[in-house]
Amino acid sequence: MKRLTENNESRSEQKRGTARGIPRFVPLLLIILSFLSAILLFVLFLPGKNASPPPSPAADTVGELSTDDPEKEPLSIPNGGALFRISDAETLYLLADSGAFGEFFAANGEDPIVIIERGSTVTLDRTLYIDSGITLDVEGELIFADESVKIVIDAEGEHTISIFADAPLSRYEIDAPDSSLCLEGGDIPFIREVAETQNVASYNGTPTAGAADGDTLGGEGNARAVSAELYHNGKKTDAWDGASSVVSGNLITLFVPHDVSDADIKSLHVSVKTDEGGKCELPEKLDLSSPALVTVTDGAGRGRVYRLSVERARLGIPIMSIYTSDGSGIDSDLEYETAVMYVDGEEYTLSVKGRGSSSWWMFPKHSYRLKLDKKARLCGLNSDRDFCLIGNYIDPSLLRNIVASDMASVMTGMPYTPKYQSVDVFINGTYSGVYALSEKIEEDDDKVSLGERVTDENGNIKDLGFLIEIGWDRNSANVRGVDYFHTSYCWYQYIKEPEITKKGSAEYKYISSYVRAAEKAIVRGSGYEEYIDVDSWVDWFIVNELTNNTEGSFYRSLYMYKPVGGKLTAGPIWDFDTAFGNNTGDIKGYDGWASVDFTYEYLYDNWMKFLTKNKAFMDRVRERWQEMKDTLMETAKNSVESHASEIEASTVYNFKVWKRGLTSHIGLGRATRLGFRTWRRHVDYIMEFLEMRYEWMDAKLS
Repeated sequence: MKRLTENNESRSEQKRGTARGIPRFVPLLLIILSFLSAILLFVLFLPGKNASPPPSPAADTVGELSTDDPEKEPLSIPNGGALFRISDAETLYLLADSGAFGEFFAANGEDPIVIIERGSTVTLDRTLYIDSGITLDVEGELIFADESVKIVIDAEGEHTISIFADAPLSRYEIDAPDSSLCLEGGDIPFIREVAETQNVASYNGTPTAGAADGDTLGGEGNARAVSAELYHNGKKTDAWDGASSVVSGNLITLFVPHDVSDADIKSLHVSVKTDEGGKCELPEKLDLSSPALVTVTDGAGRGRVYRLSVERARLGIPIMSIYTSDGSGIDSDLEYETAVMYVDGEEYTLSVKGRGSSSWWMFPKHSYRLKLDKKARLCGLNSDRDFCLIGNYIDPSLLRNIVASDMASVMTGMPYTPKYQSVDVFINGTYSGVYALSEKIEEDDDKVSLGERVTDENGNIKDLGFLIEIGWDRNSANVRGVDYFHTSYCWYQYIKEPEITKKGSAEYKYISSYVRAAEKAIVRGSGYEEYIDVDSWVDWFIVNELTNNTEGSFYRSLYMYKPVGGKLTAGPIWDFDTAFGNNTGDIKGYDGWASVDFTYEYLYDNWMKFLTKNKAFMDRVRERWQEMKDTLMETAKNSVESHASEIEASTVYNFKVWKRGLTSHIGLGRATRLGFRTWRRHVDYIMEFLEMRYEWMDAKLS
């Protein structure tokens, strides 16, 4: 740049000199000289010409290492500022085992830098012992094969392990109690996580002492915890079946059998196994309702501190633990009790009470209603405060409600179907079985959206959204003429929304008048399209009939609603624990319409008796059936398979608590009367029944 500037100044001077009368050939001569000078400089500095030769390997290395592979060149141990570049684990182990890193540190006074080259994968399948600090620049991929693999600094004094990773490491463990750990790039953990899982003195410049919730974990002792074992007695001769443990960093997690109660966890006989030369002395009994600190000491008396905690072995579904404020049971379906709940480690405050129009007083495995203090997304369900825990005591498969929900979800004529998730439930520390956690049917923009009422200038109702549940509840405190009414072909219509508190209210009159007008049109066979949303009733009919849900056919748990500006809509579907061939009231042979040909106490004829004889309605049913029948069966098959796989391990514990639910005759349940002795047989029966029902409906609707 300096030479270029000087030339520019010369040219400027030329111009000024020419202007003062300098001969014109002088500038031309200067240009020629400059050109020749440039050629000379290029020749002098031409690459490879007169350049200093590279230093010989002998001058820049402190030794060589031979590999086991004869086709590979010997590895040079660099001296000066050189880097180790590797692309396989064999090379890394060879360097570490030979002491090459320590030699590099001794020769240079700084930690060696190892670059794992981009595009390569280095998998550590045994512990890597290093005799110095090290910088690992992970441009490719570094994998620790399992929990037993770690990086250990096997050298005296303080050192530093620095890891620069483009992507987060899936798992790693560093055992260097006097040294520092530095992590950059990828996903950087918080210091608490490092203090719990790594045995280092500091992390990115911050001491780890006290960083694990106030605990100082790790230590200089050479002995290590290997496992923890659980026993039934103080002599520690009778080990628990199903117990296991995992040691990760400074954490020992003891996994106890799934149905162990909180009372048992407060008094455990535990032994911590160590590697050779170590010992861990524990009291005869440990209260592990909260984590305990235990120390493993080596032969020199130096210790390493671990945090020992207990977890119930999670099987295939979330664990939900509910603790009432006073520790008593949930004994009422009328009054809420305050409680705290834990779902996979997350804490929620809530109120809880019993639920179920008949199941509450008929069955020992109760169902519950949950009302959270704040909205939350429990187990992937829609964010809400209100949820239901359904015991499914009468359903030995524990799947019928969930499978029916999945089937209804593909039927777009019904805008909303409650979602479900199977959970393992503990109440006040005692296992209560497999439950179906579900969304509660209620007015909400994400559920049943009713809209704002419309009134005229005098306040009279012109349009009103409402939600009705059809069903008989002998324990209900509802009052006829206030919040429920009968029509000729549809009894016990409970008004769920809006809330009505006095007899003869304007809301009650509007709702009952609308429903009666719809019923008259249905019975008449014409004009019903003005009152009911036909697409929703077609979809409801197909789902209800394919599953053969007799109880949900105008007897109990049939929901319907009318939004402002809309028509009377069937759904959302609910209560299928006696569907799929599990009702003693089912018609024999299953060769008729479940919603028409059965009889239930007070109920003989209902709206479907008339709609199934209506050609226009049944033509819509036939068209929709042909469109959706294969999708429904495929959905049912996938649902049964996936949810059965999810709950299978938990069913063992569920039927240890509720033995009668698998084989005894319970209530309306028919499946137990078929003589099936295993849960898996009850699951298989669901699809067998659907295939039989499908054949009958397909012939009927062709």
